[in-house]
Amino acid sequence: MVKVVPIASDPDGDDARSDASSSIHSEPVDLEAQAELEAQQESVKKRSRFINARNKLRDDVLKEVLAAVMPDIGSYDIDGMARRAQPEKSKFKIWMRLLGLMDLELHEAVLSGSERMTRRAIKNIMKPGNGKVPDYTLMNQYDEEGRTPLSIAVKIKNYEMVMDLLENEALPDICDESTGRTPLMFSVQNNTMDISKILLKYNASVDMPDFQCVTPLMLAVANRDIKHCELLCTRLAEVDAQDENGWTPLHYAVLNDAPKCIVHLLQEGANRHIRDINKRRPLDLARFKNYGECIAILSSSQSYF
Repeated sequence: MVKVVPIASDPDGDDARSDASSSIHSEPVDLEAQAELEAQQESVKKRSRFINARNKLRDDVLKEVLAAVMPDIGSYDIDGMARRAQPEKSKFKIWMRLLGLMDLELHEAVLSGSERMTRRAIKNIMKPGNGKVPDYTLMNQYDEEGRTPLSIAVKIKNYEMVMDLLENEALPDICDESTGRTPLMFSVQNNTMDISKILLKYNASVDMPDFQCVTPLMLAVANRDIKHCELLCTRLAEVDAQDENGWTPLHYAVLNDAPKCIVHLLQEGANRHIRDINKRRPLDLARFKNYGECIAILSSSQSYF
C-alpha cells in the first residue's frame, strides 16, 4: 500500500516567482525615450546615406575632371594614382634577362645603357604582335623609384636613347615623383646641350618648376651656364619667376657669382629690384657675398635693353 505524503507549500517559491513576474510586466515603458532613440537611429542612417551619396558624387566629379585635364598618359591613372611598372618576381625570368636570353622591360633596358636592348623594348611596346593593341602608356610609366624611361635616359646622358623614346610617344614634361624635376631640368644640370635642344624640339616646358618652385633657368644660372641660359631665354623662359624663397634667376646668378648670366638676364628684361621673402634684392646678396663684378653690374644705371 502506497503512503501519500502531502507536500508542504514553499512560501518563497511559486508565490515569489509570480510576484517577480508580475512586477516585470507591470514596469512602465518610457515611450518618449524609445521614440527619441529610434529617431536618432533613423537620423544616423539618413546621414550615412547622404555621406555615401556625397562621396560617390565627389569621386565621379573628380574622375571627370582628371579625365579632362590629365588624360591617361601612363604615369597616372584616372584616379590620379601613380602607375608603376611591376618588377619581375620570377627568378627564372630575371636570370634569363641577365643572360640576354629574354628581352628587358623598358626601364631595365634604359638603365642597362644598351641602345639595342632599349630599341627592342620600345618595339615590344609599340608593335606587340599577336593582334595586340599597342599600349602607349607604357612609355611613360614610373619605375619603383618614381622615374620614367625618358628621365633615366637623360640622367645617363644618352642622346640616342632620348631620341628613340621621344620618337615613340614618350612625353618630355613628366617629372620625377620624388623631386618634381623634369627631364629638361636634369639635362640642364648635366650641361647636356644636345639633349636639351631635342627636348625643347619636342615642346618641353621651359618654365615647369620642381616641388621647390625652381625652374630650369634658375638651374642654368646656378651652374653659371651661359649657353643654357641663352637657350632657355630664346624659348621665352620667365626671367622673373620666383622659387619658394622668393628668389629669381638673378638671385641665383648672384649667389653663384655668374656676372655673364646677370648681364644676359638684365638684357632679357629681368627686374633687379624684386625682393625675396627676407626682403633682399639681388644687389643685397652681391654686397653680402662681396662679389665686386656683380655689385658693379647691378649698381650700374646702364640700360641693358
